[in-house]
Amino acid sequence: MLALHCATGDASAATTPADGGSGRQVLDLSHLQWSAQRAAGAGKYPAPVVPATVPGDILAALERSDALGLNNRSMYFSSNLRSASVHAAQNASYWLNATVPMAPGDGFLGRSRHTLVVDGLDYNATLFLNGQKLGSHAGPYKICRLAVPSGLLKSPSNELAILFHMPPEGLIGSWLSPGNGAQGVMWSFLDYWKSMVGIGYDFAENLWTIGIQEGAQLLATDDILISDLVVLPSLQAPYSVALINASCTVDADTALEADVEWSVTRLPSGSGSTGADPLVVQSRASA
Repeated sequence: MLALHCATGDASAATTPADGGSGRQVLDLSHLQWSAQRAAGAGKYPAPVVPATVPGDILAALERSDALGLNNRSMYFSSNLRSASVHAAQNASYWLNATVPMAPGDGFLGRSRHTLVVDGLDYNATLFLNGQKLGSHAGPYKICRLAVPSGLLKSPSNELAILFHMPPEGLIGSWLSPGNGAQGVMWSFLDYWKSMVGIGYDFAENLWTIGIQEGAQLLATDDILISDLVVLPSLQAPYSVALINASCTVDADTALEADVEWSVTRLPSGSGSTGADPLVVQSRASA
């Protein structure tokens, strides 16, 4: 097993004791008190504000609050997934909201660059902070990363609102048509991949999941943000040499030149393995 670490040689990315040595401060938004409410669609069914979770699914939040018209029964009980209320709930748009506290003295607000990161945003949403649109994102399998304009974050609190848009018109009904394979239907409507499990693939009833499936964070950095680390190892017999292709994204406010240093460490892979054999690293970097 190999561990890989990337850092720039630019002084502005120097670490501080408060950020754990990574050059950034991270504010985890998953622990906040989230709420969800239907924004449009779903016809005659009520639109209460219900407690929600991140990570989590908005339909599951509605189910927990008995807001799906199922008499406090699970979506998966009997034929509930085929009920009119569950179909209507899927064919709707939703707000997911949270208040983000911000202490004035913790240094977070004082950093020069702030970024909202959402992992597993499922499926298509527009994100707002304190009433200002930050941007839009589609697809749960690529990270949503949006810059926060300077001065938008305030103390003592901030309002984060995420509007999840309706599925493409006609998609929900197409899943129920006889003979329609989920793969073909998906690519007729969607531009980005979405999980096949739960949308009629082979064995499952149709269910359009909605929400944040992994987590959300606010990042605070100074001048530079390093992200999107991708490592692609390539091994060939007799396996004494490994080619490691690694890349990352370095965002900065102005054009710059930076030295990039990669360090590679071999870790013990099992019982009795010490990892003591020398590891020779040859690296090339450009920025």
